[in-house]
Amino acid sequence: MKTYLLILFFVPLVFAQTYHVENITGKVKALTGTADKWTNVEAGMTLDATAMIMTEPNSTISLSAPAVRFTLRSSAALNVNNIRKMTLNDLLLALATEEILSAPRKQSDTKMKNTVIYGSPAAKTGALDKSAEELGAMRINGARQLVESGFEKSGVVAAKETFRQYPSTRNNIADRMYFANVLYTLKLNDEAYTEYSEILKLKPGNGDAAIVNERLATLKKKISGL
Repeated sequence: MKTYLLILFFVPLVFAQTYHVENITGKVKALTGTADKWTNVEAGMTLDATAMIMTEPNSTISLSAPAVRFTLRSSAALNVNNIRKMTLNDLLLALATEEILSAPRKQSDTKMKNTVIYGSPAAKTGALDKSAEELGAMRINGARQLVESGFEKSGVVAAKETFRQYPSTRNNIADRMYFANVLYTLKLNDEAYTEYSEILKLKPGNGDAAIVNERLATLKKKISGL
């Protein structure tokens, strides 16, 4: 029951806003709603929070919503619902939701549980000349841009969604380190500890391994109250 309540509570945070396209340079596409075809985006359009946007090389899109403005730079993709300011509590709720969504499925699960909690088994790419691996990398780029633009918490959520939906992105140690470091900076000690522990399983090189082990030692002391 707690699982269902958590998902139902989180849904309004995701789908509440619409976004105005203020400016476009170059070529930008969007995958909206249940559509399986990417369409061109133009200035003046309105996108709802269920859309995914993608910028081609040398292209940008600037969007705005109440109290929010963001520009996605070239060669990136992003779910529009990730463009939002979040409180620390919002982030913790989102991370807990991602943990549920990432849980292994059981054959005995009902159809409703699969749909409501676990979501689609594979991320959509639409009719696009890019592979899932390429689109996943573009979405990580979009998540990094959120962090760089001051949307650190929503950037972490965007990255976690991408790691779940595009399995190939999970093996990029540099990206995993980047977002683990964001969690560390936000002083989310338990969450950062878990992420650094997962990075160690990827067998990083000596330099990264030393950093990860140092962070784990520091976090272990903080978590234990030493």
